[in-house]
Amino acid sequence: MQNFAAHRLGNIIIIVITSAITIGCFVAEALMLIHPGERDRRHPKHQVLNDD
Repeated sequence: MQNFAAHRLGNIIIIVITSAITIGCFVAEALMLIHPGERDRRHPKHQVLNDD
């Protein structure tokens, strides 16, 4: 029975860690979409996105 508890605890730890990483990635994505923060006018994205 102790071996089963150890496996269950290990699975719970892995699930919690991977869930935290996934949620962190979604939060970072949302923040970068809302406010990208790029101010350099010589950045390559401005060459692609400039008004023609």
